[in-house]
Amino acid sequence: MPIEERIISGSRSSFDPTDETVNNAVSTVVDRDLANDIDSNTNKEELDAAIAGVGGIGSVPYTGATEDLDLGIHNLVAQTVQVSGGTGTEGTLSWNTNEATMDLQSGGVTYQLGQEIAPLVRNATGTTIANGTPVRFSGTLGASGRILVSPAIADGTIPSSYILGVTTEEILNGNDGHVTWFGKVRGIDTTGTPYGQVWNDGDIIYVSENTAGWLTNVKPQAPNLQIFIGAVVNSHANNGTLFTRPSWRSSLEDLDDVNGTAATVSGQILVWDNDLQVFDFTDNINEYAKLTNQVIVTQSNVATTLGGVIDSTKEYFIDGVINMGTTQITVPVNGIEMKGYSFNGSGLYSAENNYTMFVSETALIGSGDILGVDFYIAVVGTGSKVFEVYDANGFHAIEMNRVNYNDCTSLGDIHDYRQGLELGTGRFGGSPSLTLHGTWVGGFRVSTSITRSMSDTTTEPLFKAGTAFVMNSRFLTDMNVDLGTLQPFLDFAPANFPNPSSLELIDVLLTRDGVINAEDTNITPNISEGDIASAWSNNHGIHNTFVGAAQDITVEVDTVITTINVATPILGTFVASDLQHFDAPANGQLRFLGTTPVAYSVSWDFILDGTPNNEYRIELVRERSGTPTVIYGQTRVINSLQGGRDVAYFTGSHHERILQNDITYWQVKNISGTGNCTLELGSDWTIDHR
Repeated sequence: MPIEERIISGSRSSFDPTDETVNNAVSTVVDRDLANDIDSNTNKEELDAAIAGVGGIGSVPYTGATEDLDLGIHNLVAQTVQVSGGTGTEGTLSWNTNEATMDLQSGGVTYQLGQEIAPLVRNATGTTIANGTPVRFSGTLGASGRILVSPAIADGTIPSSYILGVTTEEILNGNDGHVTWFGKVRGIDTTGTPYGQVWNDGDIIYVSENTAGWLTNVKPQAPNLQIFIGAVVNSHANNGTLFTRPSWRSSLEDLDDVNGTAATVSGQILVWDNDLQVFDFTDNINEYAKLTNQVIVTQSNVATTLGGVIDSTKEYFIDGVINMGTTQITVPVNGIEMKGYSFNGSGLYSAENNYTMFVSETALIGSGDILGVDFYIAVVGTGSKVFEVYDANGFHAIEMNRVNYNDCTSLGDIHDYRQGLELGTGRFGGSPSLTLHGTWVGGFRVSTSITRSMSDTTTEPLFKAGTAFVMNSRFLTDMNVDLGTLQPFLDFAPANFPNPSSLELIDVLLTRDGVINAEDTNITPNISEGDIASAWSNNHGIHNTFVGAAQDITVEVDTVITTINVATPILGTFVASDLQHFDAPANGQLRFLGTTPVAYSVSWDFILDGTPNNEYRIELVRERSGTPTVIYGQTRVINSLQGGRDVAYFTGSHHERILQNDITYWQVKNISGTGNCTLELGSDWTIDHR
């Protein structure tokens, strides 16, 4: 037996092991030797003397003994025992009271027997692997029996099952060292500071998904791997303890009943194959979810889908960015509907010169509705444009929702469509001018739209009137626009809008080269805010319409009173100003030409010279369809003032509904007599919408 051999191998002494006196003498020498790590084989003489001193009568010779002798019955106990064959303290066993197990020294590492599993590995990475580093399997070293390791990372580049544990010592390049698969790693920094984190006792620790060889207390999220390493036993900068027991989640592909088809395409799903008794990723949910009335447009089939005969019963889904080249989309009389992922993920692009993307078969045959959602259009070639389409019957729509026009040379021409609608569109770069032709009965609206980075050399407006353009409904926009240096916003004329207030610019924010200047005459060169067609309000960078008018007395003329208490129009030369949706059909009259608004406030400030102490009454008259009606009156007595100036002051305001073609004017009468009167210079009156 190893311990007995260490004590008595080669001893010349013999004794009776049942003799208590002899046994005590032997134990004294042996205990001392063991305590001081002295090989008793080199201390034979002292052992012999101890036995001889108490009398070795009846002893059993150890040299050439024919059977084992259990010295444990003699209470021979040692604090450490070292097995030969190692270097230094290697192979030394001792009792660990704290862990209640044996410690085993192996190189510079102490193992707790039965509580740790720590295989020997080799570092062949070319650099030192620090103590406390998570490592993975990276190969073997042939006949040496060594496993090669490298720092682990959880970013998915290496299977999670390759994890081997945490190094429990520093391993120089080319050297061997131990990796703890199960057990405690001691004497490392477990505060989290090396990784820019704060760790506390009990924190769960994972392999980092960001840096190879790092740990983290933040659970990595898919598609990164969740490789559990263990838990912080003691958070300390120098003498920390980490309990290690690696585990990891399995991916679906690694399950026993899942076949090996890789999941590499969006939409792949597991399908059970009862014949093979496995699940497999052979099917794709997009194949099942695809609508029967949807055509998927890809780069490989664009010539036969968008470039072919359009099926108006189908939705054309733009799967990615498609280079149209010279392929045109011929819109049939029943129209086309297109959709994409978003104005970033889907697009139709062409750099061909003299190219048009959307066309009608002929102008006579025409096209139907053109509906687009969630993609972008980029037609960038010289002389190229987006549209050259004609409505088949004048009752179709072009509607674009979340569609961007990027660097387009021109948006082109749209003829005789019923209506147009843009929601959430964008114009970015180029000179995206759109020309409207013919009669439009349903209007055109551009809402929540932005324009940026326009060409500084283009003189083409964003919108302009083409051949025989008439808008019988309204053109409405609230665009956010930054124009190019020479670029107009709108090139429309009042004649294009036969209905009053049908060119509506509301909440427009307009700049040129980033600067607001509402006095810029090139913004709308052929129409203004005061024209009867205009209804512009709450805009920034462009004028607003203030419906109303004003008149001032510039020449005094006596108003002759021939009959007491009978009214006559006030005479004098009235000069009209700030006429917006009003005109002055005759001296002293204002006529409303528009249709909206209809609620107005009439204000006046008159100085009337007349016969002293006579009572005069002024009356506001509204003439509708040739019939005059007094809608308000005010009475004053002419004051007899010193110096011969006898006047009365008439001031006030009145609210009134005024309809299209209503004429408003003032008349006066002398209630007291037939004395004449004169409206003095400086007198004025106004009409303003409420």
